[in-house]
Amino acid sequence: MENKPLNILLIEDDEDDAFYIKDILNECLGSPLPHIEHFSSIEKNLKQINLFDYDLALFDYRLGKMNGIELVRNFRLQNCDIPIILLTGQGDQEVAVEAMKAGVTDYLTKGKLSIESVTKSIRYVLGLHKEAELRKQAEEKLKKSHAQLAIA
Repeated sequence: MENKPLNILLIEDDEDDAFYIKDILNECLGSPLPHIEHFSSIEKNLKQINLFDYDLALFDYRLGKMNGIELVRNFRLQNCDIPIILLTGQGDQEVAVEAMKAGVTDYLTKGKLSIESVTKSIRYVLGLHKEAELRKQAEEKLKKSHAQLAIA
């Protein structure tokens, strides 16, 4: 997708699922291979994670005491705007809606994961993120231009 490897945060408590997801990520992102940092327990590791070190995050919905949506809210409260894909075992429309309201960028059902679906999702969320960044830059330029006009 890009010339530099993506830094990906994966929070998944099921080791088999994590292994499968890492394989899919490596396959769909190709060369250079992404750097994937995996945590299986978020409660112990939440304070160690520097949210701003990552280009993308994938969270499982069911993580024990804290679910993926609560984790997304936690990240968003810290002004972390990286794209986040929520993964769940079963597709539930109510969970999907709640996740989107919390700030999830995309939502995938684990049973339907494939190289194609993950590639499509990653391209989608990175595209949205890039558009948001460009919009922020344009707004900043507009504000500066407006301020300069007001002074003149």
